[in-house]
Amino acid sequence: MVTAFKKWQSISLILRIVCGLVLGVLLAISMPDNGVVPVFGSLFVGLLKGIAPVLVFVLVISALANASGDIGGRFKTVVFLYVAGTLLAAAAAVCFSFAMPVGMVLTDAATNTPPGGIGEVIKTILGNMVANPVAAIMNANYVGILCWAIIFGMGFKKLASDGTREM
Repeated sequence: MVTAFKKWQSISLILRIVCGLVLGVLLAISMPDNGVVPVFGSLFVGLLKGIAPVLVFVLVISALANASGDIGGRFKTVVFLYVAGTLLAAAAAVCFSFAMPVGMVLTDAATNTPPGGIGEVIKTILGNMVANPVAAIMNANYVGILCWAIIFGMGFKKLASDGTREM
């Protein structure tokens, strides 16, 4: 068992992810009505929802605190790639929605009201930015998480010595 685990750990992460995807597809095709298999998907999604906000918070703080020199150039590249990726994903979603239309009935649409205007949207975004950092992590408020992570990361970069940064 130990040797099999060591062998599995020696495989690259991308290949392990692909193996998991293939195994999931094979299980879904071979046992479509099995009630046990969807439990694993629900557990996985639940684990991701639980760890992702904390992971984003810690990784952004670490990246900013450990950055050497000017970080503006790198962030421009990251922001550009993020915007380009988002636009490409949106364009692909629109193309696929026209290629394969799906009919849906939105039952909760009547209870949710859209924002009244741009002022309400800006107020909501600013409110999310200054939300309590612990509440932002608990509620997966990524605007607040990123805002507080940037503040803490820049503060740690200014305050921390080299020894503290390495630790």
